[in-house]
Amino acid sequence: MPHPRRPSVRALTRRQFSRRQEPYRRRSRATRRNPLRRGVDRARRRAVALACLALVPCGALAAGVVALLCPARGPYCAVSGAVLGLLLFGSLAGTVAAALRWRLRALERRAADSWARSWRRVEPLWSGRALPWLPPDGP
Repeated sequence: MPHPRRPSVRALTRRQFSRRQEPYRRRSRATRRNPLRRGVDRARRRAVALACLALVPCGALAAGVVALLCPARGPYCAVSGAVLGLLLFGSLAGTVAAALRWRLRALERRAADSWARSWRRVEPLWSGRALPWLPPDGP
C-alpha cells in the first residue's frame, strides 16, 4: 500500500484518458462492442467494399479487350477503341451495381424478417395486451 502522503508511482505512470477519448480507446482495443449493432450492418459494408473492389478488374478487363480488338493504327481507331472501352466498362460496372443492389435488398429483407419475428415476441408485452402476471385466458 502506498504511503498516504506520497502518490504511488503507478498512478503517475498510468495514462489518463478524457471522456471524449474513451470510445476511441475502447474501439481500438475492440472491447465493449455496440450491442445494438446488427450483423446486417457489417454485411452491408462488406458488400459495398467488394463492389468497389470489383470495379478494378472490370476496368482492367475492358482495357484488355479494347487492346485486343482495336490495335492503335490511327486516330479514328483510338477514338473507337476508347468508346468501346468506356461502353464495356460501363456495362460491367452496371452489372456490378445490379448485383450490389440485389445483395443489399436481400440483406434488408432478412433484417426486416428478423425484426418482425422479434417484434411478434415483444409487442404484446410492450403494448400491455399480454401482461406476464395475468393468466393466459385473461382477467
